[in-house]
Amino acid sequence: MNRRGISTVVGAVFFVIIFTTAVTFVTYDMNLINNFTDAFVTKSQSDADTNHEQFSVTKVTVDNNKFNITVQNSGNIPITINRLWVQNKTDITWGTSKYDINQVVYPGNSLTKIGQSIPLYAKSTQGYDLKLVTMRGNVRSSL
Repeated sequence: MNRRGISTVVGAVFFVIIFTTAVTFVTYDMNLINNFTDAFVTKSQSDADTNHEQFSVTKVTVDNNKFNITVQNSGNIPITINRLWVQNKTDITWGTSKYDINQVVYPGNSLTKIGQSIPLYAKSTQGYDLKLVTMRGNVRSSL
């Protein structure tokens, strides 16, 4: 009779261990699937926003030895111009330079005077290759 009581207790302990392991695994698996789904939705939204960015460089001049770049946002989402890359096409000894811009252009609006605040002096007699890069990675070259 004592053995029957002990085997029932041992069986109950094994059942609790197996049940706890199963519940832990299912909970971990559900959290993993939830995290994957959240990451997938976030990435899909980011990709959609990247594809909806529509902007153009409408004007580039050199004013007071500084670039004056105008950007038009023709899309339906705000864009953030993060960087300006400048390469002097006339003087090949001059390397490519990167400047942080971090300015927002709202839908339907234009942003002017990009390049006026960077520490670069441009010569109107030289040619430059300018590239603007958005926060989402889209690139537009100057005219």
